Amino acid sequence: MIRQPLIDEMVAFIESNQPNEIEKIRSSNPNFKDILKLGSMLGESDSSDELKVRAKVCFSALETIISTCEKTLPNLKSKLKNSQKFQLWGQIIATISSASVITTLATDHKNITYVAGALSLLGSLVPLIVDYLKKGIDSTRQLDENYMELIKMKLEAEQNIKELNFFITNNFNVDGISEVINKSNQLCSDISIRLATC
Repeated sequence: MIRQPLIDEMVAFIESNQPNEIEKIRSSNPNFKDILKLGSMLGESDSSDELKVRAKVCFSALETIISTCEKTLPNLKSKLKNSQKFQLWGQIIATISSASVITTLATDHKNITYVAGALSLLGSLVPLIVDYLKKGIDSTRQLDENYMELIKMKLEAEQNIKELNFFITNNFNVDGISEVINKSNQLCSDISIRLATC
């Protein structure tokens, strides 16, 4: 008897991102409906057929991770670029207006001094606004952190697909397949948390 790897996080991830995919796996594997429903399903089994079904779920979950990252990453990149532009313009306004305040004070033009002072204040506030814009729902995570983590997770998913293919095509290495499935299950949990903060 071998302990089957967990697939609960993968099933939940596919269910929430591509429900049609998990339904296809369920309909083509009616004997394994218990392991394909939401929630943990532990147990031991010698069935290589069960491990094959778990591997199918793993493939589908990894492909879902990759496609989800490919959809999410451009949006994050755009937000990062916009915040950088906003920050640059804020610094330019602050610099110009600071010089204007000094110049107008020297020439005694009070109205222009007030406008320049307001622009200077606005320029000083820009870094605070940019910091706010760079944070997602989770105020401790910056957009650039989320962006980099999603790239790492996408690369990990691609690597897991290669490893899974290798172990399946090389004498169906049960230990190798189980290890990749367990890693991928954890990856689905991690990416679900990360996507919630984007």
